[in-house]
Amino acid sequence: MIVDLKMPTDNGDLDVREGLDIVSFCVGNLDAAVIVFSAEAHDDAEALSMREGADDYIEKFDGRNRISLRTKYWLDRIFDEKRKKIETYALAGFEFKPGSRDLKAIENPEKTVRLSYSEHDLLQFLFRDENNSISREEYNVWILKREHDTNDRRLDNQIHRLRSKLGDRDAFRAIRGGGYRL
Repeated sequence: MIVDLKMPTDNGDLDVREGLDIVSFCVGNLDAAVIVFSAEAHDDAEALSMREGADDYIEKFDGRNRISLRTKYWLDRIFDEKRKKIETYALAGFEFKPGSRDLKAIENPEKTVRLSYSEHDLLQFLFRDENNSISREEYNVWILKREHDTNDRRLDNQIHRLRSKLGDRDAFRAIRGGGYRL
């Protein structure tokens, strides 16, 4: 799902909040990667989008080739994931199965938490890494397939969002120097 961040309101004005509402709805209700494609070229717009659960953020001035490549990347990732072997892991009272974007409460299987694709991929990386850890650089290179930027806060935003969804602030421990561990 590709979403423009500035969307028209009922009175015809363009508003970032409308786009963020659409991102939030898509993340919670659709089985699709959510890519925000916006002319808003500042860190706040990207951070807001990622906090709402967007899997990727592309600025419009990056051009059509970039959105085409990023969209192909997400499609390949989604279809490859569905073919992989399913294992089960436990985290903060929830069961995680790679390939499924729904975490199920262990004591109450009716209770589920919906993950974005990038949240799913982050958990999968953490469980499959021998140290159950990930650095900011690994997150950018291996999960988002982007160049590493030392000022990038995407991993911190994803961890914050996962902690909120799980209701467990201690589910992830910060690693001095920039990373997290289960």
